[in-house]
Amino acid sequence: MEDVLNQSISNLAGLAADICGIAFAAISVLNKDRLELLSGCETTDLNLQTDRLLNIINGEINLIKSAPFADKVKFRKTGTEGFFLATVCITKADEETVHGAMHLLHTEEKALTEPQTRQLQKLCGQASNLIKARNSNTALVDKVEHLLKIEEIFNLSQKANKIGAWELDVDYGRMIWTSEVYAIHDLPESHQNTLQEGINFFHPADRPKITQAIQRTIADGTPHELDCRLISAKGRLKWVRITGRPFENKRNRKVIIGSIQDISEKKKAELIRRQEYGFFDSGPVSILMFGIAENWPITYATENVYSLLGYRPEELKDGRFRYLELIHPDDALVFENFAYELLENHDTEPDITYRFKTATGGYKWIRGISRLIQDSDGVPVAIRAYISDNTIQKESELRLEENEKLLNSFFNQSFTGFFFAMLDEPVKWDDEADKEALLDYVMTHQRITKVNQAMLDQYGATEEQFLGLTPSDLFAHDIKHGRYIWRGLFDKGKWHVETRE
Repeated sequence: MEDVLNQSISNLAGLAADICGIAFAAISVLNKDRLELLSGCETTDLNLQTDRLLNIINGEINLIKSAPFADKVKFRKTGTEGFFLATVCITKADEETVHGAMHLLHTEEKALTEPQTRQLQKLCGQASNLIKARNSNTALVDKVEHLLKIEEIFNLSQKANKIGAWELDVDYGRMIWTSEVYAIHDLPESHQNTLQEGINFFHPADRPKITQAIQRTIADGTPHELDCRLISAKGRLKWVRITGRPFENKRNRKVIIGSIQDISEKKKAELIRRQEYGFFDSGPVSILMFGIAENWPITYATENVYSLLGYRPEELKDGRFRYLELIHPDDALVFENFAYELLENHDTEPDITYRFKTATGGYKWIRGISRLIQDSDGVPVAIRAYISDNTIQKESELRLEENEKLLNSFFNQSFTGFFFAMLDEPVKWDDEADKEALLDYVMTHQRITKVNQAMLDQYGATEEQFLGLTPSDLFAHDIKHGRYIWRGLFDKGKWHVETRE
């Protein structure tokens, strides 16, 4: 279209040159404060460069912006080139808007006759119409390009989110689908479809509810949003979310517009999550989820948390409980340190033990293994803790620690010499064993690992000198006696006897 308009404008410039009997004629369009040359036609070889011509015609910019078409066209000399130039405005008699200019260039001073002037004035009117058409076409092309860019962005967005849009013409039963709707149905975009055919793609068990939802929207304008199963043209079962609402277009035609989104992956994830949580509902391990906010508010709890802590899941989720406030004050800092570590290093799964307040006001030791929950953009949104009762094990560990403290106190403060010795590898000592061979190993591989001060004082030795000694070292002066003592100890299990060391 633009090429046709430009050729027509060029033809007008040629007619102007012929009518006026001049060497050159050109038409320019006014663009803000500049004249842009559209086309020109010369009847004589002027050897005039385009850049120089643009400089010449832009020298007339103030003239054409302020002066309408003159009854007399006057040629003026243009500097050193020896050319004579006349410029007339391109506008219609009933308009004040100047669209551009007609430039007439000749090698000598020229005066136009009255008929030439009238014909030139008609050509300028025709040029005005062509320039207006050209500008309108350019604006239309720009608008179309803009719309195409928007459509491309829209299509990319639909594809990325697996969501398409549809429109139903209620009066005629015709449907319009976007590209992604066809993709969800595994259909080519050339496929023609109707409302009933679209409904037939849904799973037989879901067709009644989608049919009823659309009928309600048509009847009383009730919007709908449903999750349904769809069987595509290739036989693939998909979960989709379909929405629809009434809309009246500019032609007063009643239509329904809506969307359809493939949510198969989301449904699959929900199923896995329900199965996972269902497993924990009946097992010894409970799940608590808490949000990333002050004091970590609890947002989810499995059913078996009641048997573990005495809380009902619904009361933990009602907003009153925050995870940190239920942890024993002495353990709160340990918990917060692990939580912040998890936020910094998303791949870690901290495994810690802490005391948790029960519904009766007491505390239980629980073991918690936590994982970070992130959204599709990788942004942390919650922490999921797998917790189990660790009270018996923890209390046993605490008792062992206390007993070890008492043993160490007795060991270190006793006036009787004590030492502990460990074998490099364990041995089986029974009636079927070759005890002499075993004694050969024990005498050189059972090493002192701990000794108290009373023992060191008896020998006048330091701890460094004593640690690592074997029975062979202690009885180096009398190996036979040493073997006798050690065999008796292994046979009896315990032995009170005097030795010569």
